[in-house]
Amino acid sequence: MQVLQKVDRCVGTFISDLTINRSVFKRFKDVDPELLYKMIYISLLLALIFTLPGITVLLAIYYNTGNLIIAAIVGFSIHFVTIAFSPRISKALTKFFS
Repeated sequence: MQVLQKVDRCVGTFISDLTINRSVFKRFKDVDPELLYKMIYISLLLALIFTLPGITVLLAIYYNTGNLIIAAIVGFSIHFVTIAFSPRISKALTKFFS
């Protein structure tokens, strides 16, 4: 019986979270679609710029040397360097798309 109450409580929390998320989407109802497209393009490009260089270097070093530790250190270093420049990259992309 206690297990069913816990499950019911969890499901109730999940359903209330869904209703909160629906209210978030109501804010975007009156937004210009062109602005939403720009937001999607910029977010997608930022994700690619932040992840692809690090993953590429990690895989290249791993497959050429076979040393996973060095590959991970260099790949994560490049990833954190790109994240350090994220405000500049974001401003440049925003300027480019506007």
